[in-house]
This record gives sequence, C-alpha cells and structure tokens, in this order.
Amino acid sequence: MTEVARPVSPPWSKRPALDLAAAARYPVDVVLQELGSTQAGLTSEEAARRLRTVGRNVLASHNLTALGVLGRQLRNPLLILLLAAAGVAAVTGDPIDGAIIAAIVVLSVGLGFITEYRSEVAVALHANIRHHALVWRDGRQQRLDVRDLVPGDVVALRVGDLVPADLRLLEANQLECDEAVLTGEPMAGVKTAAPIPAGDSAVDLPACAFMSTVVHQGAGRGVVVATGSATAFGKIAVGLAERQAETDDRRREPSEQRLSTRPARWPAPRVPASCMNAFADPSPNGSS
Repeated sequence: MTEVARPVSPPWSKRPALDLAAAARYPVDVVLQELGSTQAGLTSEEAARRLRTVGRNVLASHNLTALGVLGRQLRNPLLILLLAAAGVAAVTGDPIDGAIIAAIVVLSVGLGFITEYRSEVAVALHANIRHHALVWRDGRQQRLDVRDLVPGDVVALRVGDLVPADLRLLEANQLECDEAVLTGEPMAGVKTAAPIPAGDSAVDLPACAFMSTVVHQGAGRGVVVATGSATAFGKIAVGLAERQAETDDRRREPSEQRLSTRPARWPAPRVPASCMNAFADPSPNGSS
C-alpha cells in the first residue's frame, strides 16, 4: 500500500497575515501554527529572517505640540456651526441657550483634546523610550530590545510591563491590563487565554494584549501577532501622523498659491509665445 504524503504547510512569509481579531477566536495551538511558532518561541535564525521581512517594531514619529492638537479639534465644521448658533442665540436675547451651546462646545473640544493629546504623548514616549522584553528565543528566555520583536515571538508579561506588541495570550494568571491609552476606560481589562470573539469594538479582545498598554495585575505569556504600525496602537500613530501632514499641507497651501500668482503681476519679457509654450511645465502645479 502506497503511503500518502502529508501536505506541507507553507512557510510563514508566504502565509496571509493573521488578524488579531481572528487570533482571539482561535485556540492557542491554532494561533501558534498559523504564526509558524511554538510555545518555546522562535529560533534566532527564523527571527532574523522575519525581521528583514516585516521591519523593526517601531512607530511613526512626528512633532508633538499641544497647540497643534487643539487646532485640529477647533477645525471641526460642526463646532464652528454650534459656536455660530450660540452667538446668534446670545444676540437675539436668549443668552441661556447660547451659554448651554457654548458649554457643550467647550466640553466637546476639551474631551477631544485630552484624548488625542494623551495618545500623542503615548506615541512619542513609545518612539523615544528604549526598553526590553523577556522573550523566548532558541528555547530559552532572553532579554531583547522590543524593536527586534517579530510575529511569532513568545513574550512574558509581568506587573508594570509595557506590552511591547499586539499579543495573543498563551497564558493568563489573573492578568489585567490598563488599556486607557486605547479605550479611555479608567478600569483595567481582565484578560484570558481562552478563545473569545471580539466584542463591540476592535480593541475589545480579552484574549489579546495591545501594544503600549500596561500590565496592571497578574502575569502571563503571549505570542506576537503584529508589530510596529500594524498594531492597533501603531494605526493610531499612523493616523496622527497623516493628520499632522494634512495640517502642514494646508498651512503651506496659501503661500504656494501666492507664489504661483505673484509672477503674473510682474512685467513679462517680450518672448514669443511659441518659445514660452516650449518650456512650459504641463503639470498643473508647475512641478515635474
């Protein structure tokens, strides 16, 4: 009787990326298999290959200013409309309604500012602070720079630790994590290694620990599912950087428009139109 060969699983680099929400639904052994890892972690050679593929476990950094955060909050068209309504109410002899609307606007801007500024500070701290994690590599525990973590690494979590990446928990011993940087909730979230589907939000995953959250109580172990900008916290950092870039573009736009219109006011030399067309830039912004 001819023996049928077992199908060979594709290498980790050729598998589709495992989503954290999907990892929370799967049992631990399935997650490890999908990540091409084991309870003893990765070998140094495999970790080096993955590091070349996914890059270092770092976040996008950008300039942090309280005025910039406040400015982004105030550029909300709805807030401007409410302020106009408050002004109209005050002028038309209804100061109470105007005061109520103004108070709502101030409260909304204040809460938004606090939430976004705390996220900005957390991103800046994570980008600037160099810390280490207790990781299983080559079958033994090692202290490694968190920037060198890759999907499949098995990491230990203890009280006071800053979670270094998005993890699917393998063990949870009375583990609780402070997730206020992501959720704004003051109460620590209770964690478990049992597979549990996602709740109402993308960060409502009791079977997972998120980058930049803090171990509030207990201990545990987890396997790295996502690093850097692919984490839930990293996506926030990318969003903040994009909003900062949009703000900078808007600030530059008026001056660029002035520069583009200024030559039209200067005396033009008498050059034949055919020559001017030959050297004209066809792009709308006048740049190649």
